[in-house]
Amino acid sequence: MIKFTLICRNDHEFEAWFGSSAEYDRQNMAGL
Repeated sequence: MIKFTLICRNDHEFEAWFGSSAEYDRQNMAGL
């Protein structure tokens, strides 16, 4: 598992967990 700290366009910070960096890339490209 990989933990990312994501910041949205409105400057809100979120902690997100992904099984791999490839899984993050897949979801990011899908707009999720």
